[in-house]
Amino acid sequence: MGRYTVKYDGHTLRRRQRLVAYVAMLAFGLPSVLAALVGGEAWPFLDYRMYAESKPTAEIDWLELVGRGPNGTTLRLDNEAYIVPFAYSELLRSLYTLDVLGESDPTPARRALAGLLDAYETQRRLGEHDGPPLDRIEVYRVRWTAQPGAANYDSPDSRTRLQSVSLPATMR
Repeated sequence: MGRYTVKYDGHTLRRRQRLVAYVAMLAFGLPSVLAALVGGEAWPFLDYRMYAESKPTAEIDWLELVGRGPNGTTLRLDNEAYIVPFAYSELLRSLYTLDVLGESDPTPARRALAGLLDAYETQRRLGEHDGPPLDRIEVYRVRWTAQPGAANYDSPDSRTRLQSVSLPATMR
């Protein structure tokens, strides 16, 4: 072995490899330590305070996706078999991104909901799920005042309809 080599785990590390490792440790370690010392945040060395800080109120705000059948039946679309290929929470977050609240332009959200309803009905007709026929999808904003153990999950304090999209008459 030469003067500038080190044995590690049966492999020989050369001087250049050690130098690269030290530079990487400094490049990622030093900013993280500095950010911790000054209390700031510098991506990608964030401490993700958003998960650690408490909210000033105990109010919880979320969306609810509901399907309505031609005979008035309702179905909460929280079963992922009904909304393939989406995961429920990711779908709702996407609706927020598409402005389901209608604060600027609800058109993309309405288009996405129409596509979701069309996909639901297509999958139902193909026998991919056992859901009832739907002719409308509605999105609600639901709010709760948090209670221990989510005791009031089934009875939110308020429910406000944000969007409602129905199937075209040709698809019914």
